[in-house]
Amino acid sequence: MAISITQHHPTATNVFGEKTIMISRNGNHQYWLGDDKKNKMPSVTGITKYADAGSFGAGLGWAIKIVKENDGDLNSPRGLSLQVQKEGTDLHNSIDQYINNRTIDEDSVLFSTWLKTFANTTFLASEQLLYHKEMLYGGTADAFYFAPEDKSGTADIVLADWKTKERKSFESYGPPVKDLIQISAYAKALESMSSIYTPQQAKIIYLFRDNSGIEIVDVDIERYFEVFRACHHLHTVLKSAQ
Repeated sequence: MAISITQHHPTATNVFGEKTIMISRNGNHQYWLGDDKKNKMPSVTGITKYADAGSFGAGLGWAIKIVKENDGDLNSPRGLSLQVQKEGTDLHNSIDQYINNRTIDEDSVLFSTWLKTFANTTFLASEQLLYHKEMLYGGTADAFYFAPEDKSGTADIVLADWKTKERKSFESYGPPVKDLIQISAYAKALESMSSIYTPQQAKIIYLFRDNSGIEIVDVDIERYFEVFRACHHLHTVLKSAQ
C-alpha cells in the first residue's frame, strides 16, 4: 500500500512573515497540492528518464557482467540492484536523522564517510517536498546548508543531493546527465515557489560504495535546467497523446 506524506513548505512571499504551501506525495512518487488528490503532478525523476537514452544498453552490459561474476546466477543483478537501492535509502535516512536530531549512525560506514566532510556544516532542512508553480512537477530535495561565508560576510544557500556511486563508473563516465538535470529542476522549482530555501548553489555529493571517499560536483543550474525543460516538454507531449 502506497504511503502518503504531507509537508507545509515555508515560503518568503512578504516581509511580514512566512506562509506555507501544503504539498503531499504518495508511495508512487506522485505529488499534489493541498487536498487536490485528483490533479497529481509527475515527479522530477519520472521526467528525467527521457535524458537517459543510453541506460538500457549500459544496464544490460552491467547485468551481464554481474551474472558472470556470480557463476551464471541470473538473479544476481536484481539482488545487487535491490541491495544498492537499500544502501542509498539507508544512507538518506541516516543523514536525515543527523540533520534533524543529531543522531549518529555508528553502524554505517558510508554515513561515517559523509560525516567526515559535513560534521561542521550548518544545515537548514532536509527531505523537503517541492513543486514548480508553472510547470507542475514535484520532487523531494535531500538537504540545504550554508556555504562558507564570502568576503562580504554572506553565505549562499546550497541545495545538496546525496548519491551513492561505483568509483570506477564515476571515473569512467562522470556524473550522469539525469542527476545534473534532476537537481537543477529542484532548484528552479524552489525559486518558483519563493521558498525560503531557494538556493544560490547546487551540489551533488557522490559517496563511493567502496567507502573510498566523496566527490562533490558543482552543478550549473541554468544550463541543465534547459535540458530538463526539453525532457518536461517531451513528457507532456507523450502524455497528451495517450
